[in-house]
Amino acid sequence: MTYISIWVCRSRKQSGGLFLRVRDTILARYRRLGNKFISHSQKRKAGRMSGFGTKYWIEMLSDRCRTGYFPGEIIEGYLFIQSASPVPLSGLYLLLTGKATVLLRKFEGKKVTNLFQHESYITKREDVKDLKSCTDPPRVLPNTSVLEFQFFLPPGLPPSFTSPLGNKGHVEYRLELNKSMGTSEKTLYKCVILVAPFLSLAGNVAATLPVSQEQHHARHFCCGADRNITVQASITQAGILAGERIPFRAVITNHSDSYIKSSHVTLRHRWIWYSIGQTHTSSRTVWSFKQVSRGAIPPGGSMTWGENDEPLVLPSDLIPTGPPGCSIMMVSYELCLTVIPKGMVKDMKLLLPIIVGSAMPPEVQATVERNTASYSALLRGAILYTC
Repeated sequence: MTYISIWVCRSRKQSGGLFLRVRDTILARYRRLGNKFISHSQKRKAGRMSGFGTKYWIEMLSDRCRTGYFPGEIIEGYLFIQSASPVPLSGLYLLLTGKATVLLRKFEGKKVTNLFQHESYITKREDVKDLKSCTDPPRVLPNTSVLEFQFFLPPGLPPSFTSPLGNKGHVEYRLELNKSMGTSEKTLYKCVILVAPFLSLAGNVAATLPVSQEQHHARHFCCGADRNITVQASITQAGILAGERIPFRAVITNHSDSYIKSSHVTLRHRWIWYSIGQTHTSSRTVWSFKQVSRGAIPPGGSMTWGENDEPLVLPSDLIPTGPPGCSIMMVSYELCLTVIPKGMVKDMKLLLPIIVGSAMPPEVQATVERNTASYSALLRGAILYTC
């Protein structure tokens, strides 16, 4: 504190002289230690020359990085390396990973334990030194090398999704550029790869079967006899592709002396998460599904839901039932018909389980079949070679 007060009391000229003396003292100490004083500009220049100022980034070959790649497709892109001096490629590698993460909490009194569960689906590595240089890059930049890369997405991968748990229950795919630094790893660039949902209903016997439910009587506030209401609901086939119309039929017959106020159809999803010794379930309404409602039914009347009524359409962004390939998270769907009688204790609800599938465009399907056949042939060749 005494030194600071003396510094402030000095004039500008005296302060400058003191600064020079302090600097000379520091420089003298550096010289005695055999070191050389380096300015900030020289440090930045030295950093650029040693690779510190090198820029790395990845660009995909197509717009599928935004819409999502289907399992069986090939991820193609470019790796850009921009530097004023040659960059050693040893230790650099591209890493494609895909995994699911579930985090559940276990409460024991005041103690809270976090239970993590991970599931890995793909881990592929390509050394940058083995990548081919691009002869026709998408754009030419000064002091920039462009390398081509490819990664095959094997069939059966679960789609990228975030469950109602948010980051505590999701499936994510990443493409990273890493550098090995002795015993440590450094990530130089990373991007998220979207895997589109796909679940074919072809060959699924359960998807072709009809589903029906029936319920009689509604619980009344008192013990009156006029509470006979019959509700019959059915779906001609359980399997429905996302974005398509649901073949729903229903007949509501009111034999009671009370009005039925209304009825409506909603879609619910049921999630199950698994972690170490812990299971968590949740059932919620799918808000992206457009609820369809009908009006009142007088005593002795009836109402029919059929093809001529407002269609029930599955949202196109639904995660397929399963989802396929994931064993630590499961989702199932139910179509819920709710009948609201007047003066009854509970609403009448009929749940119809459905199997939600997902299709891919025909042109993508043909590409996926070719890629899968080539991949299977290479895999068989590798197995025979190892044997």
